[in-house]
Amino acid sequence: MFYDLMIADNGFDLHGFEKYIAYGSPDKGVLVLKFAESETEDFVKKLYESYYNSDIIDFNQFSDLCHFFDNGGYLYKYSNGSAVRIRRIGYINILLNFYFSYSRFKKIDKTLKRSARMSNKYNRSAVIKKFSVLPYKAFEYYSKEHSLTFKYRIKKAKSLDKPLVIYMSGAGCLGYDNFKQLYEGHTELHNQLKNYDCTFLIPQSPCQNFFSEPSVYAYLNAVKELIDKISADASVDKKRIYLIGTSYGGFCTWEMVYRYPDLFACGVPVMGALIDFDNKFKNTDFERFRKTPLWVAHSADDDNVKIDADDAGVAELEKIGVDVKYTRWDKYGHQMSSKFYKQEPWADWMFKQVKK
Repeated sequence: MFYDLMIADNGFDLHGFEKYIAYGSPDKGVLVLKFAESETEDFVKKLYESYYNSDIIDFNQFSDLCHFFDNGGYLYKYSNGSAVRIRRIGYINILLNFYFSYSRFKKIDKTLKRSARMSNKYNRSAVIKKFSVLPYKAFEYYSKEHSLTFKYRIKKAKSLDKPLVIYMSGAGCLGYDNFKQLYEGHTELHNQLKNYDCTFLIPQSPCQNFFSEPSVYAYLNAVKELIDKISADASVDKKRIYLIGTSYGGFCTWEMVYRYPDLFACGVPVMGALIDFDNKFKNTDFERFRKTPLWVAHSADDDNVKIDADDAGVAELEKIGVDVKYTRWDKYGHQMSSKFYKQEPWADWMFKQVKK
């Protein structure tokens, strides 16, 4: 059997999933769904129709959003008409995930009304609240200014004055479970990062997409608030704050570096794009990237996030002499990130960057 966690304010209409409900109800806005392997295609079809409100199915477009678990501790992704096992994440972690999810069914305000409750309770400042004691500690952050709450995981450096690395995950990790973002590129990313003593921050975006509420721009501003709070600690070297992002997180990486040119020592946007590309960069001041070295990575055969924006953006940066590296492959499609994180020496390059 497979399981998935679904929350209404993450972009899904929960009505229509009654046959798969294990816990929760559509009226409460939170569900744990259970389905057999033989039901996978129908289940994913309902997810797609609910998320995109469309009967025209393009599963390639949807592939980043559809992840689910089994009761043996494995993470799966729907691809090419079937459930593909990605990696084992541990039965205990699965149980913990559903334990925290179940607690939300008991006290639904913890998820669906979190901002309102925390705004009333903590009306003077933003709040960081601890939730668990897993190796990558689970927290949530409330931004009073932006009336927005998001979850995150963090693993602190072992000693003082060490780099802070922020990883912005892809659209398949959107939500409030504070779990899925841990396992995107887990092996490839951590195999390189384990060689360095650093604080590693992994926020989870609650936004459905770039153009709906809660606004992704409010989310990015709230992440900046959290970075400021974490970097105020003595364990963080403020001249070595690094940003990495995959797909949706690649968009976020471009946007964060653009919005805060004095914050990051470097950025690594993978399979992302500058959001203003649709306007032919009419509103983009590329000089804002001059202070921040970038290593951009993309694949020409990516049908999910087209490479055109990265091609054009890198060309503009090179034209004005901005420090930018570009890994441009012609294979692996929208799966190229795992190859890039595994094969390229991005971590060695990243940890050499120091903010001037």
